[in-house]
Amino acid sequence: MVNMFIDILEMSIPVSVLILLLLAVSPLLKRTYVSKWRYYMWLFVAVRLLIPVRLGIKSAVTVSVPQSIAPLHDTTSAASISPVTILAAIWIFGIAALAVYRVICYITFNRLIKRWQSEITDEDILREFRAAKDFAGVKHDIKIVRCKAVTTPMVFGLIKPVILMPDIEFSKSELAIVLKHELVHLRRNDILYKLIITIACTVYWFNPLMYLMMRAANRDLELACDAEVVRNKDGEYRRRYCEAIMRLVHNRRGAGTVLSTCFIFSKKTVMERFKYIIDEKIKRNGVIMFCVVAFSVVLSGGMVSFATEQVAEKLEDDLQIIERESESPAQTAASEANQATVPVRERNTGNDVSDNNGYAYSEETYTQPVYTEPEAVEPESETEQQPETLEIDEISARITGDAEVSPDGSRVTYDLDDGSRAVIQYDGGTIDSGYILVN
Repeated sequence: MVNMFIDILEMSIPVSVLILLLLAVSPLLKRTYVSKWRYYMWLFVAVRLLIPVRLGIKSAVTVSVPQSIAPLHDTTSAASISPVTILAAIWIFGIAALAVYRVICYITFNRLIKRWQSEITDEDILREFRAAKDFAGVKHDIKIVRCKAVTTPMVFGLIKPVILMPDIEFSKSELAIVLKHELVHLRRNDILYKLIITIACTVYWFNPLMYLMMRAANRDLELACDAEVVRNKDGEYRRRYCEAIMRLVHNRRGAGTVLSTCFIFSKKTVMERFKYIIDEKIKRNGVIMFCVVAFSVVLSGGMVSFATEQVAEKLEDDLQIIERESESPAQTAASEANQATVPVRERNTGNDVSDNNGYAYSEETYTQPVYTEPEAVEPESETEQQPETLEIDEISARITGDAEVSPDGSRVTYDLDDGSRAVIQYDGGTIDSGYILVN
């Protein structure tokens, strides 16, 4: 989980810079380039964000992130939870909460339209619907229903999409326009497009720029659809197209869900669509612009890296040094001896042979060093020789001088005939032992 979160952060930072640049330059390019290149540009950015792969590009910026906040000197206590782990847990919780919310909204809206939908049997509407299918190039069967729960035409659903028509009366020209618009959405798989953008926004929910990108993508989706419907049309058709949008603006209430398209959005967006629809100027296709942006997005993934692995390795090395310092000399010697006696196989050129187990070797013989026990460490020699214990009779026969008695009477010292001295210890009046002390 933590590694995945780090990958998401490494992808989010440089791509966010690109999103800012694209949002800044897009208004300057609207009159020169068609909206279709921006439509595919946002899709490419979303897909790249969902595949946070480095592609072998060396990072330009490295940010150090602590792997653990546990003190290094305390090797016995369990490591504390790192800040990165806490942030990763919050990130996962945010994804789960948004996903659950969107699923609940989808299920609620699906139940609502099923409750209020009814089959369309009007032959005029069905005739215009078939003509719109031919215009949009939709070959497969698609269901069209009337629903009192919606106030604008829309395509709803991913697996089995259906076209929802509001319970209002359209003129023949308005009906043809709105049906062509929604069927173009259907043919371009714009429901899947919106789903991918929404998933990217959910995964990167902590990044406010993702919501701006989602809004721009939805706007450019509608502009691209408008451009395809009015392509090669005269000014009169474009004017009727704008009137159809304006009528739905006044009738609009509520909204759809993620897996749906809406014919209109906010009034600000509608005014932008009007300018784009009325503009009959021939625009560039923007292929070069898209390639430049796509190449930049690919390169940006991996420009920033978080050095969690380096920090973890440094922490592990520090702990190993501390453990070695806490070992006793005997443990250290045994550890070094075990490392020094690891069998190593040497290669020498020879003839082809087979061992007793049937394994064949090439024309090389293998020798393995003999394991040797580590030499025992001799104890350090004592500077003072231990005294020799003698029998009492032997001491008595060798006494040559007077005895020296200790003040408490427990110790008697004699001079012996060889120049040494004997000490006799008394315990409760009983002779315990005698010692010869070397001069």
